[in-house]
Amino acid sequence: TFTSLADFGECTFLRMLKFENASFSGPASFEDVRFPSKFEHSAYAFRGAKFAASANFRTGRFLPIGMFSNAKFDRCPIFGDLHVSEYYISRCIAHALSESIRTWNPNIPGRELERSLAAYFICLGGGFRNLKLLMEADRSRSAEYAYYKGEAICRRYSRDCGKIEAMVSRLYEIVSDFGLSITRPIYAMIVLVAVSALIYFLVYYNHFSGISGYDNAQNADQSVLFAVRSIVRPFCVWDLSFVDRAK
Repeated sequence: TFTSLADFGECTFLRMLKFENASFSGPASFEDVRFPSKFEHSAYAFRGAKFAASANFRTGRFLPIGMFSNAKFDRCPIFGDLHVSEYYISRCIAHALSESIRTWNPNIPGRELERSLAAYFICLGGGFRNLKLLMEADRSRSAEYAYYKGEAICRRYSRDCGKIEAMVSRLYEIVSDFGLSITRPIYAMIVLVAVSALIYFLVYYNHFSGISGYDNAQNADQSVLFAVRSIVRPFCVWDLSFVDRAK
């Protein structure tokens, strides 16, 4: 139990970092701390730890998010801007993957390796989830959405996540960046219209190009129009009046 200021600023933890069930009644400072690089040395480092006052984790070095999966904060911790960036979340995912590869042993059966990989991402996903809830309570929307993205990516590596769910998650990320991007859906719509129009154009060209009166320009215009209508109103092609309106 730390009843007053707990200052670990600029400390270097080379081996196991463990503050399990620790209680920080006063301010806690881990500013510019060098945390262990190995996953198992920092995973669940603050399991059951309680921070009643301010907690400063601002650092320019890599911050293992997984160690916050079971921590409890009465106040929103201070991290700075590094942790919410696209690059940082990708680095957290890459770090968990590299740790699973580093600890891989050819003598370990595939299922054991799968359990090990799932354990890394359960820990990391729990950290993202915990911080997401903290940012939600603090009404820090940008950080909240960023942590949600990290949690959603970690979910793919869960043993409970099926192949269909993982595919939908990846598609959701590509199309809208988990709802964080405004431009991606627009680009996705443009690409979908272009691909659909090209398919319609080639089909029509293959069947009617030899007929008198065929016009490539008109075919292209009608293909784009048909693609847009099919996407915006997917069932309009079954409407008998659709053909008359398309003329």
